[in-house]
Amino acid sequence: MRFEAESDPWQRSKMVGQKVSQLRDSFRKLSDEQRAELAKSGEVEMMTGLHLLGKDKKLIQELVELVDPPPAT
Repeated sequence: MRFEAESDPWQRSKMVGQKVSQLRDSFRKLSDEQRAELAKSGEVEMMTGLHLLGKDKKLIQELVELVDPPPAT
């Protein structure tokens, strides 16, 4: 990808700005129905990500407890 190959931070910033502008323009062209569908799919993806994040957090906590158990009281 061009972004990863670019080492100049100013050029990278310019590339990000151009992409944001393109996305903004494409979003403006969406119909209300397309925006609603995009919102629905985004919500599903967000909930899936949060679920996976919760599972990962629990696994990390279990691993930390195995390596460094809490002191007995």
